[in-house]
Amino acid sequence: MRPFGVSLLIAGNENGEYHLFETDPSGAFREWRAQAIGRGSKKSKKYLAANYKKKMTREQALTLALKSLKEAEEELSPETVEIGVIEEGKISINTPELLASIRK
Repeated sequence: MRPFGVSLLIAGNENGEYHLFETDPSGAFREWRAQAIGRGSKKSKKYLAANYKKKMTREQALTLALKSLKEAEEELSPETVEIGVIEEGKISINTPELLASIRK
């Protein structure tokens, strides 16, 4: 029987280093460089594993994230995808610039 609960991806910055953690319903957590959860995550993870590089520009990272989603979903749109970026101590979510990157 599967436990009730949610999985979360939590991102943050500590002393200039970015971190990505996944939590699952059991309470376990793991740190990743790139990760996908939810519907279609197997295809997205496969794409991330094949294409992730440690040193990427912001644009390369956004492109990687969106292409990994496209591996699992037929169509992406600003109505179905939220994009958040953490940089320079600020969080940007669904800014016009980020939403425009979905259409590319």
